[in-house]
Amino acid sequence: MPRNEITPTDLVAAGVFTNAVVGDTSGEKFPNDGNTFILVTNDDAGSKNFTIQTPATQSGLAIAEQIVAVGAGATKLIGPFPVKTYNQSDGMVYVDYEDFADSNITIYRML
Repeated sequence: MPRNEITPTDLVAAGVFTNAVVGDTSGEKFPNDGNTFILVTNDDAGSKNFTIQTPATQSGLAIAEQIVAVGAGATKLIGPFPVKTYNQSDGMVYVDYEDFADSNITIYRML
């Protein structure tokens, strides 16, 4: 199953409404220009890990994936994501869930 693509919401001085997307079993992807952030909410009773893939290498060595723990009932802002480290060949950043149930994700871009 293909990843769910999320369009970032541009942050503006007047404020924005959140457009949270319910977590998807196949993960998420979003376009990244280096000024993009993820807001994740874990409404579950236990902590969950969110993994941001890092396809880049340095000196021939793989860069470890970014694994972010979000506690039970917590919300966390993650990012920004440097393009050379996090962008896949399609210009997207890929996010995976340890367990997608009771998880929401919103993507923001600072202009």
